[in-house]
Amino acid sequence: AMSKWCQNLLLQIYLHFPEVIQHVTLPGDTFSSGGAADGSSCKLDVLVHRLVTLLADVGDSKSVEGRVSDANLACRRLAVSHPVLLLRHLPMIAGLLHGRIHLNMQEFRQQNHMTFFSNVLAILELLQPLVFHSDHQRALQDCLLSFMKVLQ
Repeated sequence: AMSKWCQNLLLQIYLHFPEVIQHVTLPGDTFSSGGAADGSSCKLDVLVHRLVTLLADVGDSKSVEGRVSDANLACRRLAVSHPVLLLRHLPMIAGLLHGRIHLNMQEFRQQNHMTFFSNVLAILELLQPLVFHSDHQRALQDCLLSFMKVLQ
């Protein structure tokens, strides 16, 4: 029980001060759950939420394309350097994917939804193996179900 409390404390410190990871060596599974289940928030949740929202933007102007590209790059970097922060928002990503599956293929392509789906797929690939942890199983399943429905 004490070990679990210590892991939770380290996780909460990390969520509030992600830069601490550079100074501390931690056991491999300390950050696997992501702390999403306890409903806590951290100072970077707003930033990650904004990045994911920008990633889902489907406008057709050049400025929107630039913002989506920047958000994609930032999310990819985040997935590699601090995957826990992005995994906390996996249910939101699943919801954004699910909100687009009702479109027919012509609308789907014309409104640039394919770009969002391909960006999410690339980010999910970078989140391996943490994305397969049991705490993220439901959100990952929802994401993959949206991909399957689009393919159908």
